[in-house]
Amino acid sequence: MNPIEIISLEFLILTLVTASVYIVLSPRAQIIWLLGVSYFFYATWSVWYVAVLLVFTTLNHLLAGQIERSRSRILLSIGILINTGSLVSLKFLTGPYGANLVERMGISTLTGILLPVGFSFYVLQVISYLIDVYRGQVEAEKDFLQFALYLAYFPKMLAGPIERAKNFLPQLKHERTVDREIVEQGIYLILLGLLRKVIIANHLSNLLPTDIFSSPEAFTSLERATWLLVFAFILYNDFAGYTSIVRGISFLLGIRLSPNFRQPFLARSFSDFWARWHITLSEWLRDYVFYPVRRGLMQARGSHWIALALPSMVTMLVSGFWHGASLALLFWGFLHGMYLVLEQVLLQFRVLPAAGRKAAFYSVVVFILVTLAWIPFNTPSLRATGRYLSGFLPSYSASFELLVLPDLLLLIFFSLWLDWQEQYHGDLAFPRKWSVARQSWSVAALIVLLVLFSSTGIDLSRFVYEFF
Repeated sequence: MNPIEIISLEFLILTLVTASVYIVLSPRAQIIWLLGVSYFFYATWSVWYVAVLLVFTTLNHLLAGQIERSRSRILLSIGILINTGSLVSLKFLTGPYGANLVERMGISTLTGILLPVGFSFYVLQVISYLIDVYRGQVEAEKDFLQFALYLAYFPKMLAGPIERAKNFLPQLKHERTVDREIVEQGIYLILLGLLRKVIIANHLSNLLPTDIFSSPEAFTSLERATWLLVFAFILYNDFAGYTSIVRGISFLLGIRLSPNFRQPFLARSFSDFWARWHITLSEWLRDYVFYPVRRGLMQARGSHWIALALPSMVTMLVSGFWHGASLALLFWGFLHGMYLVLEQVLLQFRVLPAAGRKAAFYSVVVFILVTLAWIPFNTPSLRATGRYLSGFLPSYSASFELLVLPDLLLLIFFSLWLDWQEQYHGDLAFPRKWSVARQSWSVAALIVLLVLFSSTGIDLSRFVYEFF
């Protein structure tokens, strides 16, 4: 059986059948139905993935119950060690530096089984769940089926959002309402996601040279700068499109998933950027890495500057490793850690402007530095990162294929226009404030565009963050 991708006829059929049966079932039967659909969806990727998920679900369900009863820090530490250790070791073994070890040990097939698609996302969910149970912030879920659905829920299975138990599980305990307004919001989110993914991200991806990051020396400095900018908009619209689609599908089932993006390229600072980009991961890192490290340093009464710098640096290095066990991604995390530390230092000395032209200029600086950090994010090694960056230094050449510029500029400005509209009208309000006639024409035009773009032969199915 071939994997069912989010953008596919099979997934459309699965969603329609799921929603049609769901609305006629009792609340308890809905839980069972969604769990069955979720495991079926995941099994199309691999039955071994389902086996790994079941093991982690059962283990963490039992651990949470014991932790709640005993309030044992030892049990909590065991749970965190098992989950974190599994993620770290398998990330390393499947990363570029573990490949030789895996080959010598002859376990390449085993690591492929044990690091399923979505593993990085649901492991973070169970770690936060165990910690929250220990802190008394949530009760340990007694219903195994509801806890299993929390981890396996098919709209978020492949690439999040990283849902907290306190946000998701309460929705399973009450009757879920699916009325006209919720359906409208869901359909709007799905269409917006398809627009970002199919029309913006995939078309830009088709224009992006396949070897720009692996062989940057073949491109001029202007080409490298241009394609780096293009990649930033590809990554954003691809992942934002995915999140919007799965949130919309979940709306149709009466379950609200967390938003993951809030116009990040309009950020006014680096901390503001991380409050807008991959929000569920950023909040997870803030609550379970940044705050504990900072509290520990403050309780140790160490240097003020160490307490200021180290939490941000550790948090972003963890983020880099979560994305992949490579030096390039660790360097990406290090860069963002440095950005945040320098920003905190400037805030301490009241150097950063709060408003006006200087604040707008700082926003541009933030965007440029964030964009430069995408180089190690997408290059296969630190050496390739260095080769890419070397093209920006002294020898400037400025040739470029002018025929692609109109497409690039149009799609980038269209992406920014969508962000601007959502910034000022809300992601669920725009364009629902338009007249019925304008909405109808817009939907019709979007459907035509989706059909045209889908017929180009470009592979529309995969999303970038499925592989993290």
